[in-house]
Amino acid sequence: MRPYETLIPQKFVLDNGKIISLTSKDVESMKEPLFLIYIPKSPQEIYEYLKGRGFVDAKLAVKKGEVFSLRRLLDHPWELHIRIYKNGFVDGEVEVRREFIEHLSRRRLFVVYEIYDHVKDICDLHILYKPERRWVVRIETNFVVRLDPPEKLTPWKPLVVGLSLATLLIAKRLRPKL
Repeated sequence: MRPYETLIPQKFVLDNGKIISLTSKDVESMKEPLFLIYIPKSPQEIYEYLKGRGFVDAKLAVKKGEVFSLRRLLDHPWELHIRIYKNGFVDGEVEVRREFIEHLSRRRLFVVYEIYDHVKDICDLHILYKPERRWVVRIETNFVVRLDPPEKLTPWKPLVVGLSLATLLIAKRLRPKL
């Protein structure tokens, strides 16, 4: 399993002229996305466009106000999870694939450029810096960020099947005989 590497804006200029310089601590401690991508299309159009490019509905996703939730498999064990909101904003994160229990860990990274790579044929890059609700007009430098894979991966489906069978066997033994 390989780590996932990406770029995250580090030093950038907002539409009001303010220069923002993020620290590595800002990026490492992200609990929600710092950046949103704006796509000037309807959520349905964005959804259909991404579905046509290999994304599938993200089942068992925690809702965060999105109207659509999609995912696309990346190099093992990673997936890109994209949320599309009703106002045309999109955010995304790279995380361990949802077929592993480790998907539930905090091993995830909010991304910017990966989203744009999938929609650049239908729009220009529009990035909103969420903490200040201001548009990014120029990116001067980027961080290289590395997300290490878990040491082991535990598929959850065999565990569920095993637990179900064990429950059935125990229930059968405990059932009174007539």
